[in-house]
Amino acid sequence: MDKILQKSVFNYYLSVNYNNPYNNYVKVLNKKYYLGYSNYTEVQVENKCDQEIIIIGLCIDSHGEIEKKQIAKEMLENSNNSINKLYKYSNRFAGKYVVIYSLIEKKDNKYHTYIFGDATVSMQINYAFIDDNLVLSSIDNLIASHNNLKQSSYSKKIRDASDYLQALPNNLTMFDEIKALLPNHYLDVNNKIPIRVPIYNECNNIDSMAVISKTISLVNNIVKEYSNYYNLVCPLSGGLDSRMNLSFLYRNVESFNCYTFSHNWLNDDSEDIRIPKLICKQLKIKHILIPELNISQKELSTIKYLIGDYHSNLTIQLAYMYKSFFSNEAMINGDIAGQVGKSSLSRNIPYFLANPSFFCCKIHNYEQLCKNEFKNYINNIKEVNDIKLIHDLFAIESRCSRWSSQREMIYSVCGINSLNIYNCREVILMWCSLSRRLRMNKYIHTQIISKQLPQIEDITIDKHPNYNLQSFIKSHWILFYIGVYLKHWLKL
Repeated sequence: MDKILQKSVFNYYLSVNYNNPYNNYVKVLNKKYYLGYSNYTEVQVENKCDQEIIIIGLCIDSHGEIEKKQIAKEMLENSNNSINKLYKYSNRFAGKYVVIYSLIEKKDNKYHTYIFGDATVSMQINYAFIDDNLVLSSIDNLIASHNNLKQSSYSKKIRDASDYLQALPNNLTMFDEIKALLPNHYLDVNNKIPIRVPIYNECNNIDSMAVISKTISLVNNIVKEYSNYYNLVCPLSGGLDSRMNLSFLYRNVESFNCYTFSHNWLNDDSEDIRIPKLICKQLKIKHILIPELNISQKELSTIKYLIGDYHSNLTIQLAYMYKSFFSNEAMINGDIAGQVGKSSLSRNIPYFLANPSFFCCKIHNYEQLCKNEFKNYINNIKEVNDIKLIHDLFAIESRCSRWSSQREMIYSVCGINSLNIYNCREVILMWCSLSRRLRMNKYIHTQIISKQLPQIEDITIDKHPNYNLQSFIKSHWILFYIGVYLKHWLKL
């Protein structure tokens, strides 16, 4: 067990106790806390006067101006002794990271500590206050096992009402004492509460073509910087999301491979096999077909012992399949491109129809308690944000964060580096400034692919017999909205 944790990536544990699951540690926050981290997790600590910044994970500058090792220092220089200013300044950063910021505030001349993550909190921030002291970890089950916490009957009811591939709603974990910090929030440690940061859409005055140009510039920088630290591999399917990812790698990385999972229900004529092969052949890129492999019960049990028994076996199996072919390469994923870039979860459904029932449908949960959680979630959004942003906030905070980070945590424990090239608040805010109607019509994807990799924009997918019907439904929000409920209640 210990070896798996030490060899994992992007994993950490912070507490006042020396009893830490990781061999590597540094004392932080006035030397009161032990921050433990795995062998393959970076930690930067920077102090200046009465301020301290800790960065856990990979944090890089999307503007291409600040070296990685200087970012903690630059954060301190630009914080102006304010968590809100630091949070806003951090919009430019990308990667997979957690920031812990401590300072003496003039209002009471006491130390205050704040915590926030990358744009989607892709490295989980699970927190609890045990005996009035903060405990923080990328794995909620580690907090529970080290503090003898029992699974919540409340959370278990919700968890068991959907497939384990889905995430819990709002900020719930499987333990009442532990909460998950969502994107667009920072944790006020002194007051033991998460604070939602309002999204002021400063990009509304940027025209659509400027959004495309700026996106290309920022993401090119991100990909170049990722490639400085990792050999990158690109998952490839027949869809536009992976093609857009590919366009950035092809433009910026000298050598990389692509891969596709070959599940038992696919064959050589399946579009998700045929198209990737065709694209890679045309671009002269090596394409690897990863066959379906079954993880042993012993290995499965070992992983579940560490992360908890409330995670999907399929996700663990996919991690096993990937790890059987790649070692230290970083997998590039682009979930944000679909969920925000194409508004795929909600299309252009009006904001006033974003209610608890709709969100329960989107995470395929049938428990009334789940609906109650989404009521709380929506009320929290209304307190500080324009409710018209609710669909995008749900996409970022539920799908790109809770759902995706659950998978990322499993991959990290299995030693897989997984990075999102769009995981930058500046990029996401720009995309949100475009209408969801424009995004759902694949404007971002088609524009970027045509500019970055026009050689593949004409490679089309053979249309499924139901393609025209599905496209018709998706293009009309009323039909799509009804379809979401029908699919949910018919359990399709």
